[in-house]
Amino acid sequence: MGRKRDSDIVEGLEKRLGGPSAPAEVPAAPVAPAPIQATPEASKKASARDGMRFIGFYASEDQTEKLRVLAFETRRQKQDLMREALDMLFTKYGQ
Repeated sequence: MGRKRDSDIVEGLEKRLGGPSAPAEVPAAPVAPAPIQATPEASKKASARDGMRFIGFYASEDQTEKLRVLAFETRRQKQDLMREALDMLFTKYGQ
């Protein structure tokens, strides 16, 4: 069984849609999208991360599983647990 040709795919679509499809009209000039207006809802979502920066690192499978289980058992987000762990680390080293 080989790959289907584009014509086979188009014919299959025409059968399902009930007839030959009309070619799409090409606009004479490209239409610029309307500028996106900032909505109050969009700014609320962004404000949760204001003043924060992403820090990523690799953890072993064992550490990853333990963090997942701990987050489930404590019903807390993993990122909250990681922030707590960083605070404990800074306290240990006098920061």
